[in-house]
Amino acid sequence: MPSKKTLTAEEEVVESLVVDFPTAEPAPVTVKTISIQGKSALVEWDGGARRGFVPVSAIRDGAVSSTTLSDSIPFGVDWARARLASGDLGARLAIQLHSHGIWTKEDLFHNQRGALAALQAAYSVDLSALNTLASQEG
Repeated sequence: MPSKKTLTAEEEVVESLVVDFPTAEPAPVTVKTISIQGKSALVEWDGGARRGFVPVSAIRDGAVSSTTLSDSIPFGVDWARARLASGDLGARLAIQLHSHGIWTKEDLFHNQRGALAALQAAYSVDLSALNTLASQEG
């Protein structure tokens, strides 16, 4: 049988200072459920700026853990990747497009007025860059 190691006074002090902290749960994020199909739900968060698919079982009282959201399957075109004529306005443009209900290439192609309004709101940007990005999506 192995013998237990005798600790020095210094090691005993260090060991007495070791504290086991409980593992913090990821903060819940309030979401809006857009649709449910089978075991998957399309949810929206960040004030409507982001959408993704999560397991229905992950939704608790209208909230989903931040870890689950970061692992969610994104919905729609990543408009922030657009190469815009007026500098890097991609993130601002994405917010404006989402606020006008433009999430997919079909949304863009069927709502050109909304896209123009988003462009105007995000400053002077090139609509052809958005159409090119949307055309590249699967």
